[in-house]
Amino acid sequence: YLKQNCLIFSDLNSQPKGSEIYGLHYEFHEKQRQIASANYIFSKEPLTGLKTNLINGTWFIPTKGQQQLFVEAGSSLEFLSETPDSKRKLGGAVGINYSNNFQKWSIQSNNYYSSPYYGGIRRGAILFNNRLSRAFAKNWNGFVSFAVNHNEQKYLINKNYFSSGST
Repeated sequence: YLKQNCLIFSDLNSQPKGSEIYGLHYEFHEKQRQIASANYIFSKEPLTGLKTNLINGTWFIPTKGQQQLFVEAGSSLEFLSETPDSKRKLGGAVGINYSNNFQKWSIQSNNYYSSPYYGGIRRGAILFNNRLSRAFAKNWNGFVSFAVNHNEQKYLINKNYFSSGST
């Protein structure tokens, strides 16, 4: 049983009995080009009792010249049961990706943050990857890069799941 498995539906990975996974995906197009998308995923894990609602979206923001700007954001709600006193955790995520080429210079900036309880694949991640490069000659380039990768995931835990029931 694997949490956050990317191969949700395959012959290699059969879900445990009682699992539920539902998803919706919608894309917005303009002039045969995707400009945005929205996703909703609900999952129920019978072994842990964890239920997750996740919604996220992506937007390609129009820019001029050779610039490209891409923004993503998401929110999730995880809970262990449907009783009023059950533990619930909200999570959020935001990412901004930018690139531009001008004269002999090139810049790439990929930045992402998600809270420790975000229900997506990049749970609890701080990812910064920025690069500035310059072409000096036909086959000679130089660049400066800055990267940060930090993960701090947190999970709701059903304590009854880990107990054996014997004293």
